[in-house]
Amino acid sequence: GGCNSVSPGPRGGVGPNGKNRLKLGAALGTGNKFCSYLRSSLFARRRMNLACVRSVVNALEFMIDSKTHFDGSTFIVSDDDEIRNNFGDVERALMRELNVPGYALPPVPVPLVVLSTLMRLLAPDKAPPTRTYDNTLLVNAGWHRQCRLEQGVKEFAQWYRSACLQGPNKI
Repeated sequence: GGCNSVSPGPRGGVGPNGKNRLKLGAALGTGNKFCSYLRSSLFARRRMNLACVRSVVNALEFMIDSKTHFDGSTFIVSDDDEIRNNFGDVERALMRELNVPGYALPPVPVPLVVLSTLMRLLAPDKAPPTRTYDNTLLVNAGWHRQCRLEQGVKEFAQWYRSACLQGPNKI
């Protein structure tokens, strides 16, 4: 045997306390609108590789409670099968949930080939912008997702609004 592991992918989970989304939330809520517009245009089609935090926790519980011997496999929790798991759609959902006004002009998505080339030059250790992760191994083991990406984004926005935009923790 060996140790099994459950991974939410490289960009982590989305939901309450989803710290990886704090940067995007802060940029949308209080950041420079022009920089946000440029970021939106540059990364519009980039895969986000997010997974709902509740699904990650549920997958860990599933693995702990399972009687099956998994022989040291790594199980990925992923919502990459959801078409809206990309920067542009997640950004729009967060803007809607956080009541952030849209851009004066719709972002002009940079072609993925241009973004891929820039990323290879500037950040060669980063995954390509089209990279997706597959949770088939976990599903085939009997696990069922408990939270969809859209719900995770809503829960993150609710948490962000109360924890970061109000009260003593305001950013």
